Amino acid sequence: MPRVYLDHNVITRLAVERVSSPPGSEYQAIHRLIDDGHITFVLSAVSLYEIAGSEIAAHVADSIALLNELPLEWLGNPVYLQKQELKRYVAGLLRRPRPPTFNPFSRTMAQLWSTYGADNIVMGETVADSIWAWHRDPSALREVQRAASETPDAILIGRRALAEGLVRDNQPLIDAEFYRGRLPVRTDPHVDLSQERYAGLPRHLASRSREIKRDCPAIKTEDLCQRYRIEAGFRPEMQDALDLQHIIGAAGYCEIFVTGDNDIHATFQYIHSRWERCPCIAVRSLVDIPRST
Repeated sequence: MPRVYLDHNVITRLAVERVSSPPGSEYQAIHRLIDDGHITFVLSAVSLYEIAGSEIAAHVADSIALLNELPLEWLGNPVYLQKQELKRYVAGLLRRPRPPTFNPFSRTMAQLWSTYGADNIVMGETVADSIWAWHRDPSALREVQRAASETPDAILIGRRALAEGLVRDNQPLIDAEFYRGRLPVRTDPHVDLSQERYAGLPRHLASRSREIKRDCPAIKTEDLCQRYRIEAGFRPEMQDALDLQHIIGAAGYCEIFVTGDNDIHATFQYIHSRWERCPCIAVRSLVDIPRST
């Protein structure tokens, strides 16, 4: 069953069209797709955050009412997806027992929040609980905003490093640090290495980055997104951090990404130019999705 990821601008448009008289074409299109019964719509924790960030409670309520009409799954924390991918790769590399195939999608809020595994993450039992909890807690919203605000500076630093040749010269070190943050613990049965061998594992993985990115779609997507943001000439903004969170999992595990955001479409063009087998395409409207998808 095809999975269709809905960007926040699409959710906003649908919520407005839902209460219009008559309902708008986008809202009619999504119900035609629902009636066909062959599509699952996908959102993520970032989707909940963006809905909760509205200052107008009526807008939040309209969005929640919309979500309650949709057959939804939830894409897990991007870092969780990458850790699961890398665990499976490392187990194969070390000839350890392969972990079970993991499901990147959740059907409940409890399953979604379990992929974050942090005490400071909203733990609402329902979609509405989760959104309202964030909406009513400005400090939680500010924490996400604080982290997102660091992205523009990181992009500018990356561009300077690229221009000076520092990215190329230090790519193995950059990759090793990335893998270090996503490795299972040393005593995990799918790793089970001595302290010395475990300490050297990130460097060994860095030497196999091309193979890893072939087998690990969320890792590959983040790499391509970061490269695009460093190479492209657009002015970086805080929203880029949220866009990245939407794209990392969706590009590797969904079939369609619906968005009206030009920057996201440009990112997908970059991804497809360097990843022929990327399973996900970006479209601008639900109207663009054929009913026979």
